[in-house]
Amino acid sequence: MGEMTAIEAEVRAAGPASVALCVGADGTVLELGEEAQRILGAVTQLFDIVHVDDLAGLATVVSERGTVGSFDVRLRSARGGWLRFHVVVRATDEGVTITGHDVTELRRTESRLVALREAVDHVVRRHPAAHTLDAAARLIESGWDDARCAIFLCHGRDLELAAAPSMPAPWQRAAQRVADAAPDGMERGALGSVPAALDDLSTAHGLRGGWCIPIHDRDVLSGVVTVFPATRRFPSELERVVIDDAIALAALAIDRSRGSERGERAETSDAWTGVLARPSFVTALQEMLERHERLSVLVVKTGRLAEINLELGYEGGAVVLAAVAERIRRAIRARDVAGRLAGGPFVVAG
Repeated sequence: MGEMTAIEAEVRAAGPASVALCVGADGTVLELGEEAQRILGAVTQLFDIVHVDDLAGLATVVSERGTVGSFDVRLRSARGGWLRFHVVVRATDEGVTITGHDVTELRRTESRLVALREAVDHVVRRHPAAHTLDAAARLIESGWDDARCAIFLCHGRDLELAAAPSMPAPWQRAAQRVADAAPDGMERGALGSVPAALDDLSTAHGLRGGWCIPIHDRDVLSGVVTVFPATRRFPSELERVVIDDAIALAALAIDRSRGSERGERAETSDAWTGVLARPSFVTALQEMLERHERLSVLVVKTGRLAEINLELGYEGGAVVLAAVAERIRRAIRARDVAGRLAGGPFVVAG
């Protein structure tokens, strides 16, 4: 194994955190370089410290004699976290020599730049807000190692799960139910813990306790970012910079989206009440029917409206209609749709 010293010196010159080790075909560590021992600890079985997603590829190269492979692999450090190494694997009849250097920060920076470019591109090209929010969530995940992110939109007191690109589908469905049940628990200050119900849900899905960071649109709470790191800890200074960048892009996308919605509502809304006019409501209802198998429809009639118009004039009747519409808006959920049939009753679908 005299070759180890020369290889280790060669690899050490390539980066500050270089490793060199020799293993058997079954992954048993036969020799461990000094730098590798400092970074990885007293390792006896290589496969025990390889990330599960990288295990199959590394095991294949290690078991095949006479092969040479060069690729990235994540190894668990002596401190417990994951480090990414670019390694060169040389498999011979005598054993397998693995040399490499730490590229964790390099790959993280590359991933962060790609995610940032994608998010900015969505904003510049004025893509739908959902695309930007997905990209913003991925940007946060790229800047906070082994973290998962979800973004909720605020509609008054209602919350809507808008982006969770890396979250499992069961978590997404359950998280929306949690948000429906306890929206106030999500409205935190600059940085706060997620509500207990969402914390319990995430733990059940193998995630750690997370954090809530608000998104403000013109001093109004427009959304909430939730981040679930692999280990519960406060974000580092660099991670907070990435989060702030993602939140700024998300806030811009939300502001544009809602500005567009306000413009559309001016063209499609009932002039007296602000809810959807009949043609727009019918269109919205058809779209909902395409997405859902079952819907509930509520018809709300305004009694004595004709008498009010006679006694107070049409302006008085308009005040009553506006008050009824406002109560309906406060009572329904963000995903429900309210409209008014021409000169007649209100109708709600959800």
